[in-house]
Amino acid sequence: MIFCRSDVLARVEAVRDESIYESVSTWEDALAIYTAAYYDGTIERIPVTDGPFDVPYFTVFSNIGRSGVAYINMPAPAPRSTNVPHPDGIQMPTIGKKFYVVLKGEEAGIYGSW
Repeated sequence: MIFCRSDVLARVEAVRDESIYESVSTWEDALAIYTAAYYDGTIERIPVTDGPFDVPYFTVFSNIGRSGVAYINMPAPAPRSTNVPHPDGIQMPTIGKKFYVVLKGEEAGIYGSW
């Protein structure tokens, strides 16, 4: 049997002591909470090194016509506000009866399952 990890659990489990998330019953409430935190600057990503949500700090595109990109990781960690999705880019989850807003975890956003 294959078990799938739930959306929120996968994003907060490794940083449980630092994580901040909230459950609400409507999409409008979830988006309002996320938007307010985004503009207050209180959303933080806490990626675990080499974890599923660890992303390169920046991307370098080829300037000599080669296809593809190179990912360069810097020795110093990126600011915790890096790669936080803008509220306009958040899509409403299609599953679940509640909405879970992750404001501090490995990946911020609004999810439909715990």
